[in-house]
Amino acid sequence: MSVKQVYKEMSKRLQYEKTPPTINEFLSNPYYLGEETQEGTKVFKYWKDKLNEWYPTPFFEYDPNLKIVLMSGGTGIGKCLGKDQELEILMSDEDIKKYNLEEYL
Repeated sequence: MSVKQVYKEMSKRLQYEKTPPTINEFLSNPYYLGEETQEGTKVFKYWKDKLNEWYPTPFFEYDPNLKIVLMSGGTGIGKCLGKDQELEILMSDEDIKKYNLEEYL
């Protein structure tokens, strides 16, 4: 059984109306961000690799390692890419305390 078939079956069992896209499909498909990212070619390889690491499957319910991530940094590094996808960068407990972020966890 292919990965695509597994995702389709999981979507059916979870009673999803549609199978969620993989992160690569989300970045490259014009239905999602494909037009904005020129089919994913405008996304830096570093971010593609990180996104695949953070979102190995489109089914977040089954990821026991899912953590809250915060995006910060200079203009143009790709923070807006995930603004509607709850995309975040892992921070240490020390950073969370340093920036008073406990209330957001």
